Amino acid sequence: MLFCIPPDTGGNERGYTVSRTIMLIPTGTSVGLTSVSLGVIRAMERKGVRLSVL
Repeated sequence: MLFCIPPDTGGNERGYTVSRTIMLIPTGTSVGLTSVSLGVIRAMERKGVRLSVL
C-alpha cells in the first residue's frame, strides 16, 4: 500500500516542491496490514496532512 503526500503549494527556498511517499509492505501473511494502514491514515488526517492512497 502506498501513501502519497502531495507537495505543499508554497515551495521551498529553491522554488520547487517535494512530495513524499510512504510504502507499507507486509512481512508475512495475517500481519494486520489493513489495521496498520487505517491507523496511519487516521493519524495523518488528524495532524492535517493531505494524502492520497494508491
